[in-house]
Amino acid sequence: MSDLISTGQKSLFERTEQGLMTVVRDADVKVKVKGDLVVISLRSSKDLERLFSSRPTEAVCRIKYPGEQETSQTVQIVYQ
Repeated sequence: MSDLISTGQKSLFERTEQGLMTVVRDADVKVKVKGDLVVISLRSSKDLERLFSSRPTEAVCRIKYPGEQETSQTVQIVYQ
């Protein structure tokens, strides 16, 4: 799993006023495996505000393995 995570695309997307999703080019997204969890980290307060200003309760992770169709999984967001 760690090899897959290290070679995969790690991107932050935001919705434009026209409703289209676009890549945030300057986002510093870090992804690592910790036990049986995948941990996604953002350090920039601007990126965190982009993601959580509306306090979403879930996020959709899109996963694409080479040679396979893209899948998606909805995950809960927990605020501490």
